[in-house]
Amino acid sequence: MFEFKGKRSDEMHLTIENNVGFASPERDLEFITIPGRDGDLIIDNKRYAPVNRTIPCVLRFTKGKNVEEVASKIGNWLNVDHKYHDFFWSEDPDFVYKAMYYQSFNLQRVIRDYGRLVLNFKMHPIKYLKSGLVERSVANGENIYNPLALPSKPIIRIVGHGNMKLKINDQEVVLSRVEEGVMIDSENQTVTSLDGRWNRSRDLVTYPFPVLEVGANVITFEADTSSRIESVRMIPRFGELI
Repeated sequence: MFEFKGKRSDEMHLTIENNVGFASPERDLEFITIPGRDGDLIIDNKRYAPVNRTIPCVLRFTKGKNVEEVASKIGNWLNVDHKYHDFFWSEDPDFVYKAMYYQSFNLQRVIRDYGRLVLNFKMHPIKYLKSGLVERSVANGENIYNPLALPSKPIIRIVGHGNMKLKINDQEVVLSRVEEGVMIDSENQTVTSLDGRWNRSRDLVTYPFPVLEVGANVITFEADTSSRIESVRMIPRFGELI
């Protein structure tokens, strides 16, 4: 069973067949051939490409429903917008996936009460530990442990004003002339006001955006004498490849 856009597949009378494909994410690399040089020059774009995942399903028709009505209902569930949504697998209950659906599907009626269709999802290459998607307060000097195989890209919410510095191990995040606070989103590489409405990228002096390395991460923060940090909160976003 899977859940997408808040609806479970069994609510739509779909049963997943056994032959689901599970391709692994591919690293986004460029291979450049240079005359006179053996092999290729490899450029790492430091990202993983999305994964296409095919899910064959059997559909049980409810009484009085025709093929056109059922196909329309499924299409309006899956294919009315084209952005990533939370996706849950019953076989992997500790993780949240991100998926989008943008292709057509062909619903074939096999016998009177049953049909068959194949759903093609595009999956974000990273799945997220559910417990790592909960916002938590961070104490000065606290050690946050990343239990998974990849560095995670957190959301950090800092309430305060003035000039301040936050460190994650040896990574420094320097902020200047903060007004009421900022929200730093390392995955989307944005800095906004606390309500998310206003771009505050000018407040961030340093680059790249901070990550939580695999294993231990000691968090410290300080403000200068005319500034103040009232609180630091974080959504760690622990993740690994699907």
